[in-house]
Amino acid sequence: QSFDIAVELRNEVIYKEETFHRVIDLLSKHNVGLVITDVAGRRDVFHSFINIPKVFVRWVGNADDQSDTDRLNTWTEQIAIWKNSGHFDLYFMIHQSDMNIVPDAQKQVRELFKEHFEYPLESSNFAPGQLDLF
Repeated sequence: QSFDIAVELRNEVIYKEETFHRVIDLLSKHNVGLVITDVAGRRDVFHSFINIPKVFVRWVGNADDQSDTDRLNTWTEQIAIWKNSGHFDLYFMIHQSDMNIVPDAQKQVRELFKEHFEYPLESSNFAPGQLDLF
């Protein structure tokens, strides 16, 4: 059985050029993706490097600020570019500091992507009672 694995690295030191290339080489060798983290307040960990034919994005909202809509529109444009350059699977995870607005953010993303992309979108179920991993 095979698993799709991606890691999210949040330490800004990893994104220094020499270290970043070594990390990418190691992950690619083991067919492990690197999560693209898009957090408005943490641009130091943002990258757009795809090292396997699967793209994992962790998009962190800004409590439904206008900047969320702007960044989602930018993602729509970027995904269209990637889509036109070849096939890949996209995993787009939505996070908000207030988990109660995640369903609304998820709906916004689904509608925006549906408007621009022809391929089917799958959605995970949101369990309002489950606000933490542990």
